[in-house]
Amino acid sequence: MRVRYRAGVVGAVKRVVHVAIPLADGDFLALCETRLADAEEIADLLGMPLHGVHANHGAAVPSDGVRGCPRPLPSAGAGAPGGAAPRATRWVSPRGPPTGPHGEAATGRALRPPFDLRFRDVRRLRSPGAALNMGGTRPGEGVMTGRVQEAVGWPRLRVDEWADTRETLQLWTQIVGKVRLALAPMMNHWWQVALYVSPRGLTTSAVPHGSGNFDAEFDFCDHVLRIRSADGGQREVVLEPKPVALFYRETMAALDELDLTTSIHAAPNEVAQAIPFDEDTAHASYDAASAHLWWRQLVAANRVFGEFRAEFLGKVSPVHYFWGAMDLAVTRFSGRPAPPHPGGAPNCPDEVMVEGYSHELSSCGFWPGGDGEGLFYSYAYPEPAGFAEHPVRPADAAYFPDLGEFVLPYEAVRTADDPDAMLLEFLRSTYAAAAQNGDWDRTLLEVDPSRLPSPR
Repeated sequence: MRVRYRAGVVGAVKRVVHVAIPLADGDFLALCETRLADAEEIADLLGMPLHGVHANHGAAVPSDGVRGCPRPLPSAGAGAPGGAAPRATRWVSPRGPPTGPHGEAATGRALRPPFDLRFRDVRRLRSPGAALNMGGTRPGEGVMTGRVQEAVGWPRLRVDEWADTRETLQLWTQIVGKVRLALAPMMNHWWQVALYVSPRGLTTSAVPHGSGNFDAEFDFCDHVLRIRSADGGQREVVLEPKPVALFYRETMAALDELDLTTSIHAAPNEVAQAIPFDEDTAHASYDAASAHLWWRQLVAANRVFGEFRAEFLGKVSPVHYFWGAMDLAVTRFSGRPAPPHPGGAPNCPDEVMVEGYSHELSSCGFWPGGDGEGLFYSYAYPEPAGFAEHPVRPADAAYFPDLGEFVLPYEAVRTADDPDAMLLEFLRSTYAAAAQNGDWDRTLLEVDPSRLPSPR
């Protein structure tokens, strides 16, 4: 096994390296924008201390190696794009740069941890036979064990390990969501207020403002809230441990500086303790590794929810993140009106729920709460007779009367032989419980997404 890295500078403050760990098949796994000290610790724990470390602190770093994962790194002495020799770059390996089985430069997939990823659990790799490769791992398990692992598809993140960060993030996303609420035109079921999973985090999508628009994105790779205006302006609010009050002031100030001044209802909804945003100094936690893993959970769930959504021809919501309860959801509708919802959500006007549940529906989602690693849920409103008793799959799923929902533990999905297939089975069977017992016209509402030949 060989370890190589590329060194660089983020701004004038943070020294980072890119560690590439070759595998037996010529592929490699990369830890991107990792602190040099952490990279040295990994190498030491593997019994492969880095030698000959060299970096030019004043050199510019190629843009693809500063704010995001680098492209597959060139071998030692290779030229940079355009023929120029790369600056501030050197491979460190006892036997030179890693290559493929036939001597070619290795290609690989990048595993992208946050900047301040901590490697305390890497010490488990000291055990005999613990090798950094993907062979023999279960689906959803990554190279490193513990809460700081970056999983290939379905990462592990226990709820109790990031509870404080989760509560803070819920309030931060409410602030940004309320900006969209204040500016976007009203849509049925409050669809205009939600956020969406993006390739880097959670985004508002384009929000109208005057004759232009803007967007705001929680970037859980660079750990900033990035606000971009249609006139080219941009501001960033750093995501780091800070009180909700400070985050609120910084976000509002960033909007002001971009001439996007917005007034919102500056207090949270759907939480028991609704401290006004500008007074909340109690919630001030942010663990970047946990935030990144939560986003990876959302990416995985969003992918499967999107496939499930495509199987419905009737009215169906986008796959969206509702910041009130911090869940990612997608909802199908029968087309019939529903009786008025009784409301009762904490610190939330009843009319919000009345609008949200104005029509008969079957809704499913992912919630990073409860015990374990979070849960997938599915419910119907109004709940038809026979719904709770309807047989659903997989065997790990069960109906919880106190919730009025079918629940499938996230951990059961993550550790399944085929996580996507297990989750789809849950979504389809619980929807069938609502549609069959609710007498939905399924022949008109459902569709096979593969009914048409590919246009390619």
